[in-house]
Amino acid sequence: MENAFIVFAILILVITLLIAYFLIRYAKVLGKRAGFDYKQVVYQDIREDGTLTRPLYARQYGLVGKPDWIIEENGSLIPIEDKPTSMNLYPSHIGQLMAYCFLIEEVYGLKPPHGKIRLSDRIEKIVYNERAREEVIRILRRMREDLKKDTIHPNHPDKNRCLSCKYLDICGETKR
Repeated sequence: MENAFIVFAILILVITLLIAYFLIRYAKVLGKRAGFDYKQVVYQDIREDGTLTRPLYARQYGLVGKPDWIIEENGSLIPIEDKPTSMNLYPSHIGQLMAYCFLIEEVYGLKPPHGKIRLSDRIEKIVYNERAREEVIRILRRMREDLKKDTIHPNHPDKNRCLSCKYLDICGETKR
């Protein structure tokens, strides 16, 4: 019985190491596809040993996030977000990337000039400036205000979005 447990534990360890190895290889392949050399990476969602990286946290604003990568490019820290199944650039993609630029500025004290989003067929470079920073802060304030309310209304009239919403069963305003 004890030998079976040891064999089982070794098997689990080997499987875990194999998974970590393939995750690291996959991250490197995605990095090359995203248009950067893996040596430029200063932060990644999954470390080389397969463990997850701690998220970036801007305490003053209550914002937490984990970009797929942060690379060093010409002395700047640049967040890269990977959207490999999307052919379209959506406002939500840009908002997420701008939040990561904001986090880099808050956590590292360095303002990224831009961030990058890798779509299925191209890489989009999105400028981060004072206007984008102010928009992130405005959205964070609005979210905090919404959290204090008893009812939060949908921000769209699209019934298709409602059908895939995780609050579909409890929302009194669902567009079915």
